[in-house]
Amino acid sequence: EHQEVFGLEIDESYAESGSGYEVGALYAHDEDNGESTTYEAYGGYRYTFDAAATEGVHPFLSLGLAVSNAELKSGDSDDDTVVGPYLRAGLLWDVSERVRLGLDYRPLFAGDYDFELNGSDLQRDADYDQVTLSLGFEF
Repeated sequence: EHQEVFGLEIDESYAESGSGYEVGALYAHDEDNGESTTYEAYGGYRYTFDAAATEGVHPFLSLGLAVSNAELKSGDSDDDTVVGPYLRAGLLWDVSERVRLGLDYRPLFAGDYDFELNGSDLQRDADYDQVTLSLGFEF
């Protein structure tokens, strides 16, 4: 299943070492099979290769932890929260001195969501694979 996701992220890598961090929040909403809304907060360690360069392509690797809450509505409604680790690999391209385009891949490894809807117990997979196209601004 494909789903549009919107988010905001803050990341920082130190030019001397390439080490840094990332924190972010994601929102997704879907109405294909019932109605579902998902909120996720995540954070982790990021290593950026060639972080001191002021132009070009900057590959990065990340690992961290995500907390995801999903609400499912189908007549009745219920929500559940799961926690899981993620990995991430991506590329950032310097478009100008303060603007970057990014492309990355991130799998999340989490347990199942457990819902009780209309008297039935339902489980939904919380694992996913995400490909992100991003536009970043340096302040």
